[in-house]
Amino acid sequence: MAHTRVLVVGAGPTGLALALRLARLGVRPRIIDKHAGVQELTKSAALHARTLEHLRDLGAAHDILEQGQQVDILRLRTGHRDRIAVDFRALAGTAFPFMIDIPQSRTEHILLDRLAAAGVAVERETACTGIEHSAEEVRATVSTPEGATSVITADWLVGCDGAHSTVRGLVGAEFPGGTYADDWVLCDAEADWPLPRNEMTFSGDTDGIYGVFPLPGQRRYRLAYTRNHRSDGTPVEPDLADAQRALARTGIEGTVESVGPFWTFNLAHRQADRYRHGRVLLAGDAAHVHTPFGGQGLNLGVGDAMNLGWKLAAVATGSAPEDLLDTYEAERHPVAAEVIAFTDLGARAMLLRGDPRRHLRDTVLPAMHALRPARSTLAR
Repeated sequence: MAHTRVLVVGAGPTGLALALRLARLGVRPRIIDKHAGVQELTKSAALHARTLEHLRDLGAAHDILEQGQQVDILRLRTGHRDRIAVDFRALAGTAFPFMIDIPQSRTEHILLDRLAAAGVAVERETACTGIEHSAEEVRATVSTPEGATSVITADWLVGCDGAHSTVRGLVGAEFPGGTYADDWVLCDAEADWPLPRNEMTFSGDTDGIYGVFPLPGQRRYRLAYTRNHRSDGTPVEPDLADAQRALARTGIEGTVESVGPFWTFNLAHRQADRYRHGRVLLAGDAAHVHTPFGGQGLNLGVGDAMNLGWKLAAVATGSAPEDLLDTYEAERHPVAAEVIAFTDLGARAMLLRGDPRRHLRDTVLPAMHALRPARSTLAR
């Protein structure tokens, strides 16, 4: 029976950042993941200023900047008209007054390289199937790539295993919230798009939302849109023609020239009631999920990892008492609650469709754009 001070379940950006943070602080974790490798088609693409600061602390920012696409402006359009442009170049007090668009899979590969350099490898095709925890340790039952089962004992276990977290279910954590009526479609594409490459766009009209995010590589974009339906209410299977038809929601003349695989998904807004259950903690999407409005999901998870990482290292090495870990939930739970509320408001505002309140929205957004303090606040 193997023992480790910290077992990290899930090797997405949150789990990788946490494992790397621990390793750099002298605590070598074990990190397991049920998948055979990095999942190439993933929702997240945008990295914000604070996350870039975290990645700099992890030694990964240089590669992220080199391989990503800088985005200075988030443009919101409704009814085929520009309403507000959020300019991140106005951000003060950061070395990164911009966003970086980069596929999540690339971010994961970069973090994996840094983790390997620290002497830690992800144990692939290894799933956590059971958890027993006492006042002294956690016993995790895991399935191995060979189809056998084994037990890993750990001083601490952190569930970073996503929105459908097995760890969250095993400890019985409540995950209250709700879902949205709209399904979404996601794909990476080559497109003839007239806006500057340093802008990302969210557009909404009476048919739904369409997001266009520039990716590294000329003419490469991430497209995300609310799913089209036929007149009888059945959903349209996405293809090149469907992506092009939905592009009309922007009111901008562009052409989707080729697309990669499509991914359809549902959205929810949920948050775990508690992030700590004895010696088991939750982070990232295992602790909270929300809409992609503003592209904050991955960023929120990395923030969790950085906050929890140094505290867990201090407790694991005996340099701090266990109750230091209580400050993780106290500090990060309100942050996630605020992000969930903001992204829920933004998504609902963009999806008003025939609601007469859309006229108020279309009046308020340009008024905010006219006020520099309002633009600065929104950028922060």
